[in-house]
Amino acid sequence: MRPTSLNKDRLDEQLREHRVLIADIESHRPSFESINEAAASLIANPDNARVARKIEAKMKDLNTRFTVLQDKAYKRGQTLDEIAISLDSFLNAVTPFDEWYLQVVEVVDSADNMEADQLGSKFEDIARQRDERRDAFDAMIQTGKNLVVKKDIADATPIRDKIKSN
Repeated sequence: MRPTSLNKDRLDEQLREHRVLIADIESHRPSFESINEAAASLIANPDNARVARKIEAKMKDLNTRFTVLQDKAYKRGQTLDEIAISLDSFLNAVTPFDEWYLQVVEVVDSADNMEADQLGSKFEDIARQRDERRDAFDAMIQTGKNLVVKKDIADATPIRDKIKSN
């Protein structure tokens, strides 16, 4: 299995591929159950006990493999869903912060054109906004850190860069 991507487009593609995989597994379930029923009837009424034991062993192996496949596929789906939710949360939190940060940079850049009292007022306003956004900012950073420390993750560099730049 490929590592889960933290690139939104690639993650969406992985989610689509996973849905196709689950549909494929589910589409094979009736055939699988039919084979189990046929094998059970052969084992129940054996003409040859040795062949019946072989069929029984093969069916146990097949059932175990199918169960493992299902478990891994469903677990992969849960992981993909969890990461998609966290990534959406992170990206949705980053956008407003980036927009606010650009406004702060504009104020700082235009500081030469302002009176001292006007500049002081702007900086007080910026400090107030910073304090109001502190909890959301900390939550955003924590969500990003939680994403990049997960195992089997790919494309984490942009998220790490966002965390470092903020």
